Amino acid sequence: MRNQQAHTWPVFRYVPVFRLLIPFLCGLLLNIFYNKIYLVSLLLLLLLTAIIAAILLPKRQWISGMKYQLLFLLSGFYITDLNREIKWKYHFSKYKGESIVAVVDDIPDEKPKTIKVAVNVIEVDSGNRGCKVEGKLLLYLKKDSASLKLRYGDKLLLPYTIEEIPDTVFGGRFNYKVYLERKQIYHRAYVRSNHWKLLARKTTSPVVDFAYTCRANVVDVLRSSLKDTNDFAVASALLVGDDSLISSDLMKAYSASGTLHVLSVSGMHVGVIYLLIAFLFGKAERNKWLKHLYYPAVIILIWLYAILSGSSASVIRSATMLSIVLLGKWINSRSHIYNSLALSMFIILCYDPFLITDNGFILSYLAVYGIVYMQPLVLQLYNPENKWMFKIWELTAVSIAAQALTAPVSLLFFGQFPNYFILANMIVIPISTIAIYLTILQVVVAPWHQIELWVAYVNGKAISFVNEFVIQLTKIPGAVTQDVYIDVFQCLVAYIMIFSLTDWIEKRRYSSLLSTLICLAVLLAKSVVVNWGFRI
Repeated sequence: MRNQQAHTWPVFRYVPVFRLLIPFLCGLLLNIFYNKIYLVSLLLLLLLTAIIAAILLPKRQWISGMKYQLLFLLSGFYITDLNREIKWKYHFSKYKGESIVAVVDDIPDEKPKTIKVAVNVIEVDSGNRGCKVEGKLLLYLKKDSASLKLRYGDKLLLPYTIEEIPDTVFGGRFNYKVYLERKQIYHRAYVRSNHWKLLARKTTSPVVDFAYTCRANVVDVLRSSLKDTNDFAVASALLVGDDSLISSDLMKAYSASGTLHVLSVSGMHVGVIYLLIAFLFGKAERNKWLKHLYYPAVIILIWLYAILSGSSASVIRSATMLSIVLLGKWINSRSHIYNSLALSMFIILCYDPFLITDNGFILSYLAVYGIVYMQPLVLQLYNPENKWMFKIWELTAVSIAAQALTAPVSLLFFGQFPNYFILANMIVIPISTIAIYLTILQVVVAPWHQIELWVAYVNGKAISFVNEFVIQLTKIPGAVTQDVYIDVFQCLVAYIMIFSLTDWIEKRRYSSLLSTLICLAVLLAKSVVVNWGFRI
């Protein structure tokens, strides 16, 4: 049943976390796109003025509210500056030496001629003197038998051959240097064979080491049982988020069909894992005493899976939100889903403010919000009496809702729209969900080789069907609309139009219909002006 309060205005009354999140986001974005020293002074002056006004005029509630808005805006700005590693006092770029000591901070990525991996620099050596430092470095090692054995947590001794990331733009839109800077990587190093040394294995957190060891073992099991390269690559992506071996043609097919989210571990995958845990151990949730073991255990398992799958922005978002929901159920409080979404975003961005610029992070939140907000409205448009037809329509409504909220940003980032996304998701999501469970079963029954081969055979057939389906679907004329780029202004207007139209459909407010028509007129006018060679 729909939650009517979810669509009641004012939204701040029912989702108070938004009161903190919105100014906090504004502070992050101001720092990322307009990082000026005098701006901090201006914000501090405004905050001081609001505090004095709140003391002198205590009955003016809006002034008191402004005080807290400015405080969180300034907090967002300051937290972003704290996370800008290049400004840290002990960043390795501020020191010179003959060699550096670094720890592998990611899963090594195998390229045709090199091994590419992000490392944390922990020491710079100059002669007989070592200096403790910090900061991330993008490392390229020549591919050989030694570099192929690198694992997360390995400690390396490297020559000091560091250079700044060059300013490289791909396709006229994607700036690789800016992309890396927002991941706090400002430098790179190329190291030839026999010019580096492995100092120690597994020097990081035992929990993370355990998760990455499990990940490597899972990949080995899948590689040995799934002989087809694409089947193995997709199974690996479905379970642990490793999509590095998927061919570019197959990746393009998934992207053009609107089902690329299946290959990147996200909310759907976390949900599938949670449903499996709930199915196996759900009875403990209803026990007065066992629930105090059940909820912490589920949260731990979800986070282990998040680490196992590579800790992408979308899976961290999903794990954080699900943890907040489970904590709420544990203490017997019913948290509003929008509060859970907003709070999870707030917590994640406090840890890494630069995720606000990550495409996957943005699309992930928009998709979830679209499903929560718009799916009930879309579901009401058609009410089939047949149970199976209703299930199909329910899945279709989810795809429409998610696509509606992500479409403007997708056009802004990628300039393409999958026209057959409804058909694609109706087929791909159910079968890929089955494939995830089969892949888990493969890993579980790995000690029993004959059973594993039977499961692998069925799993391979399911994955092959999905792969062939998306490839053939994208060959149909009109499968994808390409090169339809919009700018930030058009993207914002498009969202205002979507929410206005949704509100009109639900509440039949004349003002919402008028707002929708005005937004449509603005978008048409902008297109006309741009086609005439002008810019707004």
